[in-house]
Amino acid sequence: MSSDSMEIILAAEQELPQPQAETRFGTECDISSRLPRLLESLSRNLRTSSLLLQRQVSTRVDEILTGYIYIVQ
Repeated sequence: MSSDSMEIILAAEQELPQPQAETRFGTECDISSRLPRLLESLSRNLRTSSLLLQRQVSTRVDEILTGYIYIVQ
């Protein structure tokens, strides 16, 4: 896994809500206020991951085509 991918994962983990105290009604957590920020963070990370993957694929295709052109010549 590339260091860029690890940074994205670590950033996403930091955005996750921290565990809250348990009550008889469940976990105390105001998810409705955190959810939009978490979704935006995940969306941003997904866009970044997509761009990184596109770049890696493009680089690999260029390497393959360059090797193919060299063989054909």
